[in-house]
Parts: sequence; C-alpha cells; structure tokens
Amino acid sequence: MDSEHEGQTERTALIGRDSDSDNNAARTQRPKLLTRRIFIIAGAFSARFLFLIGSSFVDLPLLQLQENILCDRFESTGPPYAYSSPLGSGWNRPCNQEAVQKELSVLRQWFIMADLLPTLLAGVPMGIIADRYGRTLVLGLSLFGGTLAVVASVLICTFPQVFPLRLIWLTPILSLIGGGEVTVATIVYAIVADVTDESNRSVTFSLFVAAETIGGVLQNPLAYLMMKAGIWISVFVGLSIMAISIPLGFCLPETLGKGARVEDTSAAEQQPEDLLTDNGENDHGVLQTAITQAKAGWQQFLHLLHLLVTKEHQVGLLLLSKLFSTFGKDAALMLVQYVHIKFGWEWAEAGLVLSAQQIVSFILYTALIPFATNLLSKYGLGPRNKDLLLTKASAVLQIVGGFTVALAATPAALISGVAISGLATGYSIFVRSLMTSLMVNDIGILYTVISIQEALGIFIANPLLSVLFRRGIDLGGRWVGLPFVMAALLYTAALCIIAWIRVDEAGEGGDDGSSDGDSPRRGTQEDTE
Repeated sequence: MDSEHEGQTERTALIGRDSDSDNNAARTQRPKLLTRRIFIIAGAFSARFLFLIGSSFVDLPLLQLQENILCDRFESTGPPYAYSSPLGSGWNRPCNQEAVQKELSVLRQWFIMADLLPTLLAGVPMGIIADRYGRTLVLGLSLFGGTLAVVASVLICTFPQVFPLRLIWLTPILSLIGGGEVTVATIVYAIVADVTDESNRSVTFSLFVAAETIGGVLQNPLAYLMMKAGIWISVFVGLSIMAISIPLGFCLPETLGKGARVEDTSAAEQQPEDLLTDNGENDHGVLQTAITQAKAGWQQFLHLLHLLVTKEHQVGLLLLSKLFSTFGKDAALMLVQYVHIKFGWEWAEAGLVLSAQQIVSFILYTALIPFATNLLSKYGLGPRNKDLLLTKASAVLQIVGGFTVALAATPAALISGVAISGLATGYSIFVRSLMTSLMVNDIGILYTVISIQEALGIFIANPLLSVLFRRGIDLGGRWVGLPFVMAALLYTAALCIIAWIRVDEAGEGGDDGSSDGDSPRRGTQEDTE
C-alpha cells in the first residue's frame, strides 16, 4: 500500500510539474499568438483597403471620361475626343443631355453584368482552392486579376479612337484570374474568420468595414481634389495603389489549417487507383489528382447546398434575404449620377455626397455598433440574437433612407437620406456574422456560396435598377429617383424574410456537438502560430 501510494504521489507530482510547464508555455505563447493574429487581420484589411481606395480613385474619372466620349459622339462639336484624350483640357465639360445619360446608364448596366461573370464562373473553384491550398494564393490572384481588368478599362477610355467604348464590357474577363473583386472580400472575410472566435467576430468584421469606411471618407474628397488638378492624376494614383495591394495579398501568412491539407492528402492516398506513378511526377497522375480534388470540392459544395435547405435552413433564409439586398458598388455610382442629373453638379462634386454616407458609416462601425453590442449584452442577448436584431434594425433604416433619397427635393434632404442609409451599412456584416456562427464548419465553401449569392443579387438587382433609372430620366422630375424606391422595396422583402428567422443560443458550436464545431476553429487558430 505504501509503495503504491508513493508511486501515485510521484506520478501526481510529475503530472503537476508537466501541467505547470504547459500552462507557463501557454501563457508565454498567448501574447505572440495574439500579435500574430492582429498582424494577419491588419494585413488582410490593408490589402482590401488599398484595392478599394485605388479602384475608387479610378471609378469617377472613368465615368467622366465615358460621358465625354459619349458627348463627342452625340453632339459632334469640336475636334473628336478632345475632352476624353489624356491632353484634353475640357474634361469637366457639363453634358447632361438625356441621350448621353441614358447611354451611360446602359454602358454601366452591361458592364456590371459582365463584371459578375468572373465571380459566377470562378467563385466555386477559387473557394475550393482557398480551402485546399491556402487563402493567400487566391487573395493575391484576385487582386492581380481585378487590377488588370481596371487597367484594360483605362486603356480603352484613353484611346477611344482605337477602341470602341463598349469594349469595356469584355474587360471583366481578366478578373477570371482569381475570381474578381467579390472574391477579394470573400477571402479576406475567410481569413478573419480563421483567426477570430464567435464572440469577437462581429466586432472584428465591424472594424474591418470601419477601415474601409475611413478610406471612403478620405477617398472622395481626395479624388475631388485630384480631379480638379487633373483627371489623369486620379487615374494613375489609383492604379498605383491597386498595384501595391497585389504583393501584400501574396505575402500574408497562411491561415488555412495545416491539418486540413494533411487530411486531404491522406484522403487522396486512400483512393483505390494509384494517382501518381512511382516517381510522383507523371502528368496523368497529376491530372487524376486534380480531377479527384475537383470532384471532392463539387461534392462538398452540393452537400452545403443540401444543408442550406434542410438542416441549416436558417442560413438558407439569410442567404435568400441577401439576394434582395445586394446591389454592389454600382448602386453608389448610380447615386452619383442621380445627383449629377437632379442638381446639375459636376461629377467630382456629386462624388462628395458619398462622403456623407461614409462619415456616418465610420461613426456606426467605430462607436455605435460596439455600444449597441455591449448594451444588448447587458440585457442578456447572446451573440446570435444580437446580430439578428441589428440586422432587422439595419433593414428598417435602409428602407427609410431609400425612400428619403428617392423623394428628396433639395440637396439637404438628399444628404439626410444618404446619412440614414449610412446608419444601415452594417446590414451585410451582421448577416455574414450570423451565418458564420450558425454554420461553424465549411467556412471557406460557405463564403464562396455567399460570394456567388452576392453576384446573383447584383445580377438581378442592377439591371432592374438601371431600367428604372432610364425610365425615370424619360419621365423627369422626381421620377428620376425611381430606382431608389425599388431599392427600398427590395429591402422590405428582405426584412420580411428575416422576420421569420429564429436563432437558438444553446445551439452554438454546431448541431453536431460542440467538440466537432469547435475543433476546426481551434485547429485553425493554432496553425497561425
């Protein structure tokens, strides 16, 4: 008995020393891990931030150039293309005639439709690649492809004597490299989800959008000043900033769990056929491996779709609600054109209206959302119910803001409506955070489905809004705001869908058990060390 007791005491002492050692090691590693996560999130934010602010410096000048080219064509006054050439001095020449504005609307409508094709065609393959080979590879490729497409559009508008203006409809083909701008956002959100837990994810997403909003607050005044100095200054600075984002995207530390790639390799090795020859370099073996992985990824995608209409139907409803509330950046450019037509402002001045929305959005993300989150926590609401309530509130504000913009008779009224809409820009991140918490597994492929859904939403909404905009131009007066009435009605439909959703805080961690739900996230975070 004594010897047995002594043995137990010795083992207990050894276990105790090992446990203390592990705890000390964990405490030592925790600050390093936190620093690394902050570095990864900041790097991902910076890549997307640079890409967005760079593209925004190009968007308004391109609209101005396209309008000038159309003015030359419809008016046929003065030397051809004098206003659109790099050396032209009349870039800010007013041109509000109805034919020009309608053609400009058609040009933008079909460009946006074409711009969605890379996401629809490459979204799933890029999501599979991101889940199997890494997030940073796809992020870098999408930044490169998106920048290349913008460069092509600039070249077409620079030399209208050589290239027909409608050739810009083909430039999104270059975005097939990486999947386009939507893929950039999708991969950045996936990176953030990899290194954050559920309790902090919504706030982290809010800070992410706040960083974008800071760019939005700064970009329009800066673009205004640069366009006043020279339209090409804005274009070339924007392209340079976008180019900087590319190496940043490629150089980020990988956040995809290493265990996932080991499991994929093991699964491939368990196939009945020998996928590789003895030397492991046979082209046929490589092709077979690629086909096998593509089939596995497609099966994973179909499995997720099945879950969305059965076991995970709440996530399916959230995706459906986003289908009615996704308009893309063309909605902002439509707002600028609306102000340009309604009040006769120059493009650079009309672009400043967006700054009002961005300022309000910045206040929302940095102050109001954290305050609302803490306040709702004090009233006992869990993370899921908080996100759901804030989603509903955002939808209501979008409805009010849309009707206010549509019916505005004065610039002050319009800016008020834009500000109200700015208070609702958190809608997308609340929906995304809620979907992520409801489905803790398959994050990469879920975000791919989200990107495809967003593309479909834009594919449906933007042509509808564009047709209504042209009809409003024909009718004149307050009818010019017709697309914003439709936007408010679409948000009303989204709100009706969200009203049916009920979430259960007790179900956190997944229906398959907390251990299963937690393990993928825990393993991914550990792999970032």
